[in-house]
Amino acid sequence: MGLVFHSNPDENLKFEMRGFVDASYADNYGNNLDNRRSTTGFVFMLGGAAISWSSKRQAVVACSTTESEYIAAYTATREAICLRRMLIELGETSVIAPVDLNEDNQACIKLAKNPCSAQRTKSMDTKYHFLRQAVQEGKINLKYVDTKEQLADIFTKMLPFPQFRKLRTEIGRRHYQFE
Repeated sequence: MGLVFHSNPDENLKFEMRGFVDASYADNYGNNLDNRRSTTGFVFMLGGAAISWSSKRQAVVACSTTESEYIAAYTATREAICLRRMLIELGETSVIAPVDLNEDNQACIKLAKNPCSAQRTKSMDTKYHFLRQAVQEGKINLKYVDTKEQLADIFTKMLPFPQFRKLRTEIGRRHYQFE
């Protein structure tokens, strides 16, 4: 198995960066019952395959699903901005537009786009509002993606094998043979 990049991508595999981010709130799959920290997972795609991905336990305990997803989106936003800068420095002009970051939690998306919700978010560390600033500055385009199409699920939770195999293929991991 390996990652397959397409040198001459078709219409479905445009050479543009897309990100997917997800969180497993309070690790409700039983693996982390001692401290209930959530897991962040993200993947960034370019040319039909993953170029960056991560699955990591969050540093703080989130008080809600929305907060857990917001922290995950913050982490993915930092990665997106770093990748975007690197690609621009390499002369790739397709990443000048905002990076699409696909999130399956609508409350998280609303929180990132709405600066009026400060009363509800006072418990969140101010560093996580970096996400909101990146959205306002047009660096990130936070978009809703249905949970069934959330590629980052492969990094945050146990999945039935057919779903795992589907996501594994969609992030560009395929069987290949050397010629």
